Amino acid sequence: MKLTRTLAGLFFLIALSGQSFARNATAAQYLYMVNKVIPEKKDVAVFMSNDLLETEKGKLERAAANFGLKVTIFIIDSPKTIGESLKKIEDNSVLVVYETEVLEEKSSKMFILSKCKERAIPVVSPSVEYAKSGAFIGIIVNEEHKMSQLLINLQNHSEFASKFTEEFNLALGVTELIK
Repeated sequence: MKLTRTLAGLFFLIALSGQSFARNATAAQYLYMVNKVIPEKKDVAVFMSNDLLETEKGKLERAAANFGLKVTIFIIDSPKTIGESLKKIEDNSVLVVYETEVLEEKSSKMFILSKCKERAIPVVSPSVEYAKSGAFIGIIVNEEHKMSQLLINLQNHSEFASKFTEEFNLALGVTELIK
């Protein structure tokens, strides 16, 4: 009985620890938004952890083929790999940042956003915090992977402001436009 309670408590703590991270949008949701919002960008860099690679790689490849995009996946397993990977990203790319423990750290987030701002690389994330801190697009999904919020942050990407008309925002489902 005691072991059962201990295991239940352990599973509860594991579940709680996972709730600190946003739910990742699907590969199709990420690449659909890139295709709709910035169709002139054809190269997409993706930051994710190694444990997501097996489940996400095929989905990203299929979505990329569907939207005519070229996707390059970078495995981020430490803060050091963030800097190394950012150097390899082409200036005309978009960066999709999957939520992982390393990428959620405040220092990692601020480093990614500042380097991408310097190079005018739009960042797409499933995190409200990333979007409010400077990521161009925040795709927030619920448990069923249905979009619950779509945040667009124009503070670092004012060149795209003219696209966000009332009609365009309604068609995409934009819930918040940050200027």
